[in-house]
Amino acid sequence: MYVLMFIFSFLISTQCLGSIYLDVHTSVGNGQAVVENESDSPSMLQYGIGTTIGLGFYPFILGVSADKYLVNQMSDVKSPYGNRKGSRTNIFSLTIGLNIMSFILKADYQFMGNYNLDKKNIEGLEIKYETPKGLRFYLGMQFEFMPLAGKLGFFYESVDYEKEIVGANESILSNKMNIKQIGLMAQFDFDFGLGI
Repeated sequence: MYVLMFIFSFLISTQCLGSIYLDVHTSVGNGQAVVENESDSPSMLQYGIGTTIGLGFYPFILGVSADKYLVNQMSDVKSPYGNRKGSRTNIFSLTIGLNIMSFILKADYQFMGNYNLDKKNIEGLEIKYETPKGLRFYLGMQFEFMPLAGKLGFFYESVDYEKEIVGANESILSNKMNIKQIGLMAQFDFDFGLGI
């Protein structure tokens, strides 16, 4: 966070800022929700919507992202693992990007969020995972299909959750829960000049 504030202060002092960057993005991906050392990995379909807001100083973007995903289990549910259908929230992640002509490359580091399972345990307690750490990479290309215009491309994401909460009981996982996915992402950009 301090690094982000330093970079922002430096850019203002050197008058490198050119615009406020904002995008809305939506994605669909296939992947897995797996605990380390498990012999099986349920197949998951995830789809979601999110936004990135930041500062543009061509060709760079520096900002933060937030996302909400719905997670569906596509493979058979097996009793040792349960059903991992649920929802994921990326509350806040640091994002950097490179926006050149018709292409964009973005990467974000996730460290605030949760993964909530729809199914409760046998005692009726809710199960969720917190303390995420992970990365997402996105490569997109400009498209225009009237009346829509934006960027369409591929993304890869892998996030480890280090804490499990069952009801009011919290525990640090010795074997982390990992969510990973690869898929398609479309984003729609909004650019606001700062006049600097």
